[in-house]
Amino acid sequence: MNLCLRKIYFSKYSPILFLFILVIPSSVLINSEILERLAGIHISNKYNDLDHYLSLAENLRCSAFYPLWPFLIKSFSHLKYINLHLTAITLSITFGLISLFIGINTITKLSVNKKLSKIVSYIYVLSPMTVFFFVGYTEAIFSLLSWIAIFLVIKFHNDDSFKFSNYLSLFIVYALLSLTRPTMVQTIFSSFGSLILIKLNNSSSNNNKLDFQKVIKVSICMIIGCLFGYLLIGIFCSVSGEGFLAPFSYQKEWDKSLGFRPLFLLNSRSPVIDLWGLYYPFLIFASYLVDFSVLRIKFEKLSLLIYKNFPITLIYPPLGLLISILKKSDRKLIRSKSFLVNLSQADDLYFQENEFLFLYCILFSISHSLICFFTQEQFLYALGRYVFGQPYFYVAFAILINSKRRMLINNQKIILTFSLIISFLYLIKNFVDFGDSKLLL
Repeated sequence: MNLCLRKIYFSKYSPILFLFILVIPSSVLINSEILERLAGIHISNKYNDLDHYLSLAENLRCSAFYPLWPFLIKSFSHLKYINLHLTAITLSITFGLISLFIGINTITKLSVNKKLSKIVSYIYVLSPMTVFFFVGYTEAIFSLLSWIAIFLVIKFHNDDSFKFSNYLSLFIVYALLSLTRPTMVQTIFSSFGSLILIKLNNSSSNNNKLDFQKVIKVSICMIIGCLFGYLLIGIFCSVSGEGFLAPFSYQKEWDKSLGFRPLFLLNSRSPVIDLWGLYYPFLIFASYLVDFSVLRIKFEKLSLLIYKNFPITLIYPPLGLLISILKKSDRKLIRSKSFLVNLSQADDLYFQENEFLFLYCILFSISHSLICFFTQEQFLYALGRYVFGQPYFYVAFAILINSKRRMLINNQKIILTFSLIISFLYLIKNFVDFGDSKLLL
């Protein structure tokens, strides 16, 4: 029996199996109304985004919501002769399931440490935000397109020959991403940020494991694809009399404005996963700073300080970081600094080879954190799904766990397992809340 359970646990797609034979049935036993929602029997006006997508599917027009998802809902509704709500749920589950399979394959492809990577796969599939693959939102299709984009970036890294078809594929994928939801700012920020950091880091460390010219071409291709996608939206809005930048002006209707709101650093005024979404991308990015220097300024002390009380920081980031700052004198910290820096510079070839992918993905997550922090007026609602409902955070996390930099985290298996348990329970809660119309979207 134990051998059978071990085989199930370590099988490649076991996280998806656990999702469908354990998480969803357990949630349905607690709240059977989940089945009505999945069947598209009724829709609650508390799920405003879905209402808007269904309205756009009936009458496509210029809006803060981008057109690809409502266009697909309407198209498939005509093909299958089913109502728009059920079409949205069906497409969402289908695209979400495909993205989970591709995600597991990609995390496996990036893996060096098989056991830790398996836990990362479970954490990704059983993320609390996986519930949004069943809600009818854009999370599923955006996740699927993002995994395809990440796969293409990995393909560029592994393929030395120039292939026009690869660049064309990347261009098309990013155009589709840009037609699905706002990604232009995130893509430009992530691409240029990655290039700048790589250039600064390489000039000081003589890292020749990355083809910088190829990375520039890939970045340009991503950005042009996003710009082209929005160009189509802008033209559509202009023709309809709304103006080229109308989708941006519509954001004001969603209580968004530029501002600095430091209280969000302590309390998101929304579910705790939104506060985690604000901090976690920066925690992962801190691992990059362990051997990073610019203008003779080194950042390894900051990196090691951030990871010093990591378990507490994961639960409530402000408290963990405050304790680390107050207790900064520590012999163990000094010893680990010397050991880790030397090791990462000498042997961490894996991280150097995946440097662009790591930076691009974690900066993409950070861009969401920054946008929400500086634009949302009342609370950080939806930040959790922007960070944990998409692949980028998990790809960067997988690269960190498979690199030598994982030694920044003490008791890695224990922390990963604990994170998986919390994620599993949170996902069940979200499914139950979804059935009760209490899921904060």
